[in-house]
Amino acid sequence: MNAMRQTKLSVTLFLHYQDKYLFLHRSPDRDVDPNRLNGIGGKVEPGEDFVTAAIRETQEESGLQVNKQDLEFAGFTHLREGYPDDWLAAFFIVHLQQPNLPIDPHTREGDLIWIQQNEVLQTNYELVDDLHYIWPLILEKKLPFFLSAQVNDQEKIVDYSLKTLQSA
Repeated sequence: MNAMRQTKLSVTLFLHYQDKYLFLHRSPDRDVDPNRLNGIGGKVEPGEDFVTAAIRETQEESGLQVNKQDLEFAGFTHLREGYPDDWLAAFFIVHLQQPNLPIDPHTREGDLIWIQQNEVLQTNYELVDDLHYIWPLILEKKLPFFLSAQVNDQEKIVDYSLKTLQSA
């Protein structure tokens, strides 16, 4: 691998209401993570920072208006290889006062689904692989987390380093 790889920037948000979190089951025709379950989010646009992208993506994918005070920083993941480009993703949690979304849960990006927090890792949906590593930290509030991982051609993590600033 002598070629210089690009690193794409993205945000992932977990909207939280009581003991449920909002996930997006991505449509099979999507470029990134088709047919997989992940939080809502997307790429950071040119000229944006992670916070601005998180606010924009929340509105685009859930219809909800949030501001920077609503965002709880959860951590970063850096995924190398496996995908056509490397990815650096900032993760946020947004605590909601009610679970109603102002948009149809069936979007062009996929289906928005509320899942009980303790059932996320046992769901029948295929998860993006980094969720297996970071979800327990989110539930235990061991934030922020910092995951750096090598990914194989099936977009599965094969080697990683995972740290938090909280005591283990």
